[in-house]
Amino acid sequence: MTNVRYSININLAMADALSEQAVERGVRAATIEAKNLTIDMLNQPGTGRAYRRGSVVHVASAPGDPPAPDTGRLKNSTQSEVFRSVGGALGVVSVNTEYAAALELGTETISPRPFLSAMARRHADRLRAVFAQFARIS
Repeated sequence: MTNVRYSININLAMADALSEQAVERGVRAATIEAKNLTIDMLNQPGTGRAYRRGSVVHVASAPGDPPAPDTGRLKNSTQSEVFRSVGGALGVVSVNTEYAAALELGTETISPRPFLSAMARRHADRLRAVFAQFARIS
C-alpha cells in the first residue's frame, strides 16, 4: 500500500512562548480538522464523465478535481496521527490505499485528482485558526 501524506506547517512567531501541551493540543485539533475536511472532499460527487459499470452508473471526477466517491475505500482509509517531538508536535493526515498516490499525483495515463494538497491549499487559513483556537493564542 502507498501512504500519501501532505503537510501544512504552522509556523507562528509566538509558538516559542507556548507550552508543549498547548502546541500539541493545537496540532491535534488542526490535524483532526484536516482529516475531516479531506473526508468531506472525498464525499463530493464527481463532475467528470459518467459511465456504466454493470448496473451502476458512476460519475468520475474531472481532471484536477478531488476523486469522486466510488467504493469508499479512499475515504475510509483516511487517518490522522500526531507525533510528539521535543518542543512541539507533528500532525499527519494520510490516505492508505494502493491507488491514493496515483490519484493525488497522477500517472502517465491518469491526470492528477489532488485531494490532500487541495485540502491544504483551500483550508490553510482555517487550519491555522483551529490551531490558534486550541492552542489558545489570541
